[in-house]
Amino acid sequence: MIPPDGRHLSFPFRIAADGRTAQVDTLEQHVRDELIQLILTNPGERLFLPELGRGCGGWCLRMPERLRQQRPKPP
Repeated sequence: MIPPDGRHLSFPFRIAADGRTAQVDTLEQHVRDELIQLILTNPGERLFLPELGRGCGGWCLRMPERLRQQRPKPP
């Protein structure tokens, strides 16, 4: 649902310098934030949306470790 004024809360949720909830400035930022939430949320993690999420957070966070393991050893 798009708010009537076109503003969306920022992700992660935070309080802005003016004491109000921080909001994104562009639709592109909002879509980026939504995609991050979808990718990093594990299925079943959201109580009222148990099917939401892909559970890629752990995979993304372990990527540098996997890359180090695949790096060729010096001769």
